[in-house]
Amino acid sequence: MGRGVVADFGPSELISGLCHTDTLNPFPVWRDGAISPCFNQLVLGALAHAVVAVFSACYLSAQRCSLLRSSPPCGWGLRVASALLVALLFVGDLVLVALLHQGDMYLDVLADGCAVLAWLVHFGALLVLQRSIYRRTRGPSLLLLLVLLPIPNLVVTLLAYAQDATYLDLAEPLRVARLGLAAARGLPLLVYFLAFAAPCVGEGSYTTHVRQ
Repeated sequence: MGRGVVADFGPSELISGLCHTDTLNPFPVWRDGAISPCFNQLVLGALAHAVVAVFSACYLSAQRCSLLRSSPPCGWGLRVASALLVALLFVGDLVLVALLHQGDMYLDVLADGCAVLAWLVHFGALLVLQRSIYRRTRGPSLLLLLVLLPIPNLVVTLLAYAQDATYLDLAEPLRVARLGLAAARGLPLLVYFLAFAAPCVGEGSYTTHVRQ
């Protein structure tokens, strides 16, 4: 009998258990007139942040310039701070998820965990790039595209919270705090975009000698 139970446990059962959905439709895209939490957290959240982590990691090995004579443009510093702040906000949400201990907490833990990893890797990539040949530029345009990927997840999450009365009920402080943290993520992202658009690059130069 034990073998039969194992044989019956497949991807659909895993997803339905994670998302608390029916095994006949374990991964609904649309539910109750809106994007389902499962699709939002797994695709718009976890998958999008996984892409951010993978491509950001590609820049961790960027060649660095030696004997740098000038400080990096302020845009780099703002973007580094923004990436770190977003990671910390997701860490805060992870703590709230653990405290709430909701039925779908493992779905939120997976999504938040991927987000924390992605933003920490992106943070590291920015630190490396600002000491590379990209120092006096905005850096690769791909960085901006990567930061845009999680935006749909943030928008859908905020809409879902706004439509759930418990997230607006002061008698539920942990849920209200989750709404606040989600809304707060928009500010560092906005700062990131503005810093990319106006990186404060002056006429300074950098040493073109590059070491491995």
